[in-house]
Parts: sequence; structure tokens; C-alpha cells
Amino acid sequence: MNLAGPFNLALMHLALGQYDQTAAAARRVQKLQPGFVMTQGMIGAALLFQGDSEAALQTLLLEEKPAFVEPYVSMAHYASGRVAESDIALARAVELDSEPILIAQAYVHRGDLDSAFEWLRRGLESGRLHEIGDISLDPAWRSLVEDPRSAPLLSEYGLATEQLAALEFKIALPQIGG
Repeated sequence: MNLAGPFNLALMHLALGQYDQTAAAARRVQKLQPGFVMTQGMIGAALLFQGDSEAALQTLLLEEKPAFVEPYVSMAHYASGRVAESDIALARAVELDSEPILIAQAYVHRGDLDSAFEWLRRGLESGRLHEIGDISLDPAWRSLVEDPRSAPLLSEYGLATEQLAALEFKIALPQIGG
């Protein structure tokens, strides 16, 4: 069974800050295919952004793909006031070659926007930000999006909100029976 659609739905809910829907969609994927990679991570991220860092941490540690969850583990520790553990998890995320956007998000969560911009730029320059979407829609990125450095950087890569909104999507459906 191809679970790309339901999995991507969970990712989109996460990116839009719809955390209850994120967890529900990820659990549907798990029900259809137990152990499906990154679903525990998405549920943990949803719990984290809903403010339950302890439940998030417990859930994140069940994920089988550490490169995906380690930035979120760092955020959960940080939210719980365990800065040393957060630093260790963030260093591990870098060591595991986690997605630059997730490392940037961990720095946003800490309020370290200089490092967040550094990682965002690294990801953009390397082409490894395929998950970036429109970060202006995601509440977890609000402080970075509101920073004056954000608009020029995103514009440079064609990712500013107005640039994304101007993209034309023309879908031609095949003619049936004709």
C-alpha cells in the first residue's frame, strides 16, 4: 500500500500548525502500516508544539529515524528547561546530518535567530530544503518570519509568500471517452 498521500497529509497539517490533525493523520498511517518511519516523530512534534514537552519527548524517543527526531528532541528538552540535554540533542542532529530546516527550527525554538538563519541558508544553498513550503503559515516559525532578514533571504530563493502565491498551477485533466 502506498502511504505517501496520508503521510504527506500529516506533514502538511504539521506545517500549518494543525497539531491535532497531524497526530490523527500520523496515527492513521501507523494503523495502516505499523512502524511507518517518521510517524512517531510527527506525533511527538505535534505534542511539543501543543506545549506538552514531556509527552513529546516520550513519543519522539520511540521514533526509529533519529536524524528526523533529534532536532525535536532538542526542542522538547529546551522547552522543559533542560538546556544541556537540548545542546547534546542538537549536536547529535548535526552529527546525524538532520535536515537543515529541522536544525533551523530547533534554533528558532531557542530564540537563536542568528543560528536559525545560518542553518536556513545552508539548507537553501545545498538544495536540501525540499520541505520548506511557506514557513509564514507555520506558527513555529513566526519569530523568524517576522525578523527583517527573512524576506530578503526567502525572496532570493523564490520562497517569499508573494512569490509562492504568484505561481500558476495549470492542471490538464485527460479527456475521457472522447
